[in-house]
Amino acid sequence: MCGDNQHIARHVAEAVGIQVQRFITGMVLLILALPYLPIGHVFDFVPLPVLAAMLAITGFYRVVSEFTRRAFYRRFGGKGSGD
Repeated sequence: MCGDNQHIARHVAEAVGIQVQRFITGMVLLILALPYLPIGHVFDFVPLPVLAAMLAITGFYRVVSEFTRRAFYRRFGGKGSGD
């Protein structure tokens, strides 16, 4: 099922003429912003009280995983060491 969603996202992004990663990032940001937009009230969306914490944890994970990846490839070599 996940493969089907990726397939659809790839074709939509290519039809619009943007990169798939940017398309998916934009869609995620739009979905996260919906409760804060006026149209969110039409659908009774409620802002997440833990949104800031979720974003902080996700950002921390991203930074730590990047440093870990770079340290791994520096030590053991291979692809990714030149990033």
